[in-house]
Amino acid sequence: MASFKVYFSENIRRFNTPTKPLYEEFISFLKKNYPAQYDPELRIQYYDSEGDRIEVTSELEWTEMFSQLHGQNPIKLYLEKPKTNTPINPPICLQSLLQNTPIPPVMSNFHTGSSCSVDAYNSFLQME
Repeated sequence: MASFKVYFSENIRRFNTPTKPLYEEFISFLKKNYPAQYDPELRIQYYDSEGDRIEVTSELEWTEMFSQLHGQNPIKLYLEKPKTNTPINPPICLQSLLQNTPIPPVMSNFHTGSSCSVDAYNSFLQME
C-alpha cells in the first residue's frame, strides 16, 4: 500500500493506493482527479532526505523517489503548473544583430561600441 498527500495550488488531497503505482499510473490518476488543472507539462516534485526539492519526470526518478522516501507515510508530492514563457524583446541593437541588419540610424547614437557586441548578444540569450 502507498499513501500520498498531494499539494496542488491551494488544494491538498490525501489518498491511498493498494500497491505502489507506476509513474504512468500516477500520471493517469492526476488526469482523472485533476481534469481542469492537469497539464502534460505539470511538474511533480518531492523533498529528498537532504531537503532538496526534486522533480520527477520518469519511471526511473519515480522509483528513486520511493527509495528516498522509504518509510515516509504519507509521501508528500508537490504539483506545479509550468511557468508560461513570456517572450523577451531584445533591445534594438540586439534585434539588428539577430536579424543581421544595420542598427536604425536614430538608435545608433544610443547603442554603440560594446553594447551591440557579441557579448551583449550572448547576455540576451542567457535571459531567455
